[in-house]
Amino acid sequence: MNSRLTTWLDYVRVKLSVRTISHSQFVAVSVLGCILLSAGSGCANKTGHLQRSIDRSAAKMSFVSWNLRAMVSAPRESAQSRGFKIASLSNRELYRLMETRPAPDLATIAGKWNGINKGVGSAMMGLMQDVKVLEGEDCVSGYNILVKQVSISDLPCRGWRPELDPKTCKPKTMGNFIAVAPNCCGKLGHTVKLDYTIAENPWFDPSRFLIDELVAIDDDILLGRATANIGKLHVPVAYFVLTRAPQPECPHAEVDKPSNVSDTQYSVLDPTPIRETVNREILAEPSNPLGDASSTSRAEPNTDKVQEQLDTETSASDKAVVTSARETLVNE
Repeated sequence: MNSRLTTWLDYVRVKLSVRTISHSQFVAVSVLGCILLSAGSGCANKTGHLQRSIDRSAAKMSFVSWNLRAMVSAPRESAQSRGFKIASLSNRELYRLMETRPAPDLATIAGKWNGINKGVGSAMMGLMQDVKVLEGEDCVSGYNILVKQVSISDLPCRGWRPELDPKTCKPKTMGNFIAVAPNCCGKLGHTVKLDYTIAENPWFDPSRFLIDELVAIDDDILLGRATANIGKLHVPVAYFVLTRAPQPECPHAEVDKPSNVSDTQYSVLDPTPIRETVNREILAEPSNPLGDASSTSRAEPNTDKVQEQLDTETSASDKAVVTSARETLVNE
């Protein structure tokens, strides 16, 4: 096969009259051109296959060295999150936490969780980070989202971005599971189990042999242990730590409008709204349901001021007529 490929490349080089470069240089340029051309199709155009390969290699080296350091000493990445520091503990300490920590509450476990996988084997396979999505309250189920693998230093700013399918431009998913409560359905133990063996998974998906056990470190951090179940054989795979993904904030939240203001009358798109009317309705003081004296006095008009204003507006002739009428009534 290699001889045929070499012969074909030599034939192409001669036909193109590329005589000034060597065979190895021509092969390198051809491979690089194929990578660049393939990176321009579908959703892969955003990053490119070459950049993805570089990121994966850097991520593997970073996580392999991190796992090796965690075997002999404490982690040095002090700037990382608390979930990463828990994942950096030794396997003996993680085992102790798995045996002593309580199970998470299935009623509050729904949501997205950013995962960090522990183990040199997981790092060599390129499965250092993933996202688990749990849905439901009474019957909780979920799946995994494949993410772009990045090095440890890039986790805070570039971590857990989903891999996109180049055909559909949607996140790649795998590994469906069903959450099982402690001591339920014949599953003994004090942990919540994410059972892949009873969920619908294709035959070629290796995750269909897995069962994950979960305990709660706190409300936002879960510690897990993955086990491969092949018949009666239970093989420990890796520990992992799940951190609840932050909820996205909406910077353009709609401001509450007065109930008596219609959307068509004061539209947000109106460049010249009736500013005085809007301000009066927004700044209007709420009605006082208790009806105290202060609010009543503010609401009632001042009769003395009204009488004084009427007196000033009355002409001198009107005052004379009123005075004479009063004297006549008194004499009678």
